[in-house]
Amino acid sequence: MTRSVSRRPRAETEAERFYGCGAAARWLPRTLAAAVLVTAMFGALRIDGSGDSLLPTVRRFVVVAGALLALGVARRGSEVRCRFGLTEHALTVAVGSRRFGLDLADIQRLDYAAPFSGSLNWLPATVLVDKDGRSWRVPALVDRGDELLEEILRRVNRHDLDSWAEVYRIVPRMGRYSFRIRFGYGVAAAIVLVGVGYYLH
Repeated sequence: MTRSVSRRPRAETEAERFYGCGAAARWLPRTLAAAVLVTAMFGALRIDGSGDSLLPTVRRFVVVAGALLALGVARRGSEVRCRFGLTEHALTVAVGSRRFGLDLADIQRLDYAAPFSGSLNWLPATVLVDKDGRSWRVPALVDRGDELLEEILRRVNRHDLDSWAEVYRIVPRMGRYSFRIRFGYGVAAAIVLVGVGYYLH
């Protein structure tokens, strides 16, 4: 998400309802990154070039390229560590020990960011855009993400935001977090199988 700071929540003493990613979702970026790195290593070992003096350099390049790609996957997936707290008037985003607050009244529109839509972010997310044009991403791997968005819409109670949510089918999309997690682990397994298959071929 864009780590921008809005006004502090108006009622910090209100009871917050917390939402976040489960253990399987939190491990998914690291699992995908590991799968990419392992596959790169298998690919480097499979490169054949007996007597070619450039072979060690090529192998190092493949491994380094795989490591950089794996690092990018892990970093872009770090949003799964965010926790979201919802009160009657504000949404708070906790990133480690840091907390950022967004008044619900400041939300101007909603958007849905599909993987790699205009950026290198591979995690789909609902995007809340505030009155200053700043973006607040809610990853689509958040447990009960559909409930979180429904609650935000209910508390804001504005027809324009309801229309945005309906146009982008945000609530149903946020409710598919379990499918996305299974799909992500399936992709990781497929990446490793491709690497093993290439090595053994």
